[in-house]
Amino acid sequence: MASLMAIRHARAAAVVPFTIALLLGACSGGGGGSSPGGGGGGGATVTDACALLTAAEVQTTVGHPVATTEPFQNQPGQPGCTWSWPSDTGTDDVSLQVVSPGGKADYDSTRSFLIGFAGGLQSLGAAAASEAAPLSSSLAEGVGNLFATGDVAGLGDAAFMGPGQTLYVLKGDTEIQLQLLDVSDTGIMDKTTQLAKIILGRL
Repeated sequence: MASLMAIRHARAAAVVPFTIALLLGACSGGGGGSSPGGGGGGGATVTDACALLTAAEVQTTVGHPVATTEPFQNQPGQPGCTWSWPSDTGTDDVSLQVVSPGGKADYDSTRSFLIGFAGGLQSLGAAAASEAAPLSSSLAEGVGNLFATGDVAGLGDAAFMGPGQTLYVLKGDTEIQLQLLDVSDTGIMDKTTQLAKIILGRL
């Protein structure tokens, strides 16, 4: 499985330690693994993930002015970018990682692992939401959504939402992994989908 999820879940631990501890335990069994020679044609090779979204587009979609835009790269051929802003919990952000080429192989293996684990993740989500409910009903809903998985229609060649509300989208042999980190926002899926459509228009 590509590395964006592990890094993002570690960052989110400062917001909801109980939730993320459960999620990391669930996903620690391995599974997906990026493959450098994925099948499928099409999709341009991406070298600068930050060029796929502007700070203004992020601000318009999420409703917060972006304070910093920072590129990162966890593995060769997998450029990433983070758009962040201060929040009540410290820092919230949108994070994007691109796997190109090899995106189809990574998408297929990651989806197979996470969709296969969906039932267990839903149980963990219900338990985590129960823990969060005494603090806030919106927080409980957001925490429960962190564990939802399932296919998403109408994006690229294929798309699914994984744990942490990370959106995986495939276009040709390019995969994007996109996550909005703001556990109190119950509209994350819609906002992430809007951002994904902008990115797909530039691939």
